[in-house]
Formats: sequence, C-alpha cells, structure tokens
Amino acid sequence: MNRILLGLVLLLCSASVALSQRTVSGKVTDENGEALVGVTVTAPGTRAGTQTDANGMFSLEVPANAVVLKFSYTGYETQEVPLTAANVYDV
Repeated sequence: MNRILLGLVLLLCSASVALSQRTVSGKVTDENGEALVGVTVTAPGTRAGTQTDANGMFSLEVPANAVVLKFSYTGYETQEVPLTAANVYDV
C-alpha cells in the first residue's frame, strides 16, 4: 500500500514539473514610444499566444519549454526575443 502511495506521489510531482508555466508580460511600443494595439505575441512551438491591449500591454502564460517570444504586427518587421529569467519584456 505504501509503495502504491509513494508511486502516485512521485507521478504527480513529475507531472506538475512537466506542466509548469510562468507568466511573462510587458509593453510593445513603436520607435516613438507610442503603444501598439493588437500586436500578436506568441511562443513558437507552443499553444501560448495573446494580443496587446489598448495600452500596448500583454500578459502571457508560457510553458517551461518555451525559448522565445515572437511579436508580429501588420506593417512592422516580426521580432523574436529570447526568453531569459526575466518576466517582463518591453519591446
């Protein structure tokens, strides 16, 4: 009985590590510092994605295996920003 319980605990712990996520946020502005509304922010290779709000702000939960944030907006060059230990990315 104890072995079964121990096995279940280990399984749950490993599943929680595999499913771990973190929240990244930030603001997207143009070259003049004006907020860009509706910029698509994604983590390529994952299902994570969002758009900036009326103030150019975004918040996105990214899985632990995400390595880059991709910012795309009509009329602007797409940018990819490597994910680091930081949780705030102003682009």
